[in-house]
Amino acid sequence: MTAKETKPSRRWYAAAFVFTTLWLSIGCNPATLSMFFVPFVDDKIPATHKLAVKGKEVTVCVLANFAKLETRSDLVPAESELPELVAQQLRKRCQENKEKVKIIPPARTRSYSQAADSRSLKEIGKHFQADYVIVLEIQDLTLYEKASSNLLYRGNIDLQVRVVDLNQQEGDGTVFSEYYRGEFPGSRPVDASEMNIAQFRQRFLNKVAADVARFFTAYPREQRLEID
Repeated sequence: MTAKETKPSRRWYAAAFVFTTLWLSIGCNPATLSMFFVPFVDDKIPATHKLAVKGKEVTVCVLANFAKLETRSDLVPAESELPELVAQQLRKRCQENKEKVKIIPPARTRSYSQAADSRSLKEIGKHFQADYVIVLEIQDLTLYEKASSNLLYRGNIDLQVRVVDLNQQEGDGTVFSEYYRGEFPGSRPVDASEMNIAQFRQRFLNKVAADVARFFTAYPREQRLEID
């Protein structure tokens, strides 16, 4: 055998050895093995209504309001807390996805919108030079398990999520509308002795915010299987 014949043969044996080692180390699972050869596949679930635009920074305002006058002290804070949590989730995920989306601090948006009741969503958005306004209309919200005498927590929310495009000249500019119903936790309720109502409301609304953010930017596939 010549030197030219020996060298390729050794390379082939080396490659076969590496392949066999990988095969055995992962339990002979072809699906898992494919990860070694295609490690950079994007397996994220795409957004229902993506906000980001390639080559441009998009500015977004987030507002929330109750569909009906709400006076219960344990629920009223949700009107300001939910936009803040949605903004946090959007900033985090858009950064992870390398999307240029700027979120106006909801406290500023809320302060400006409350200064005059007659201001429309387009007026509010244009004041902040926004491209979109995300409107979160809370149609129903509860924090206690039914018939538990307020001894058990279980959050339920009915939410209308809407996006208004400030660049549209005609109509109300709505380009996205989705009804969201959420429950937390998904299994057994939480004993009220474990935390106060404000802490539970924060946990619940943070879960809602994470779900809402999925409408507007991609998220890892494994998060779809999360159980609270």
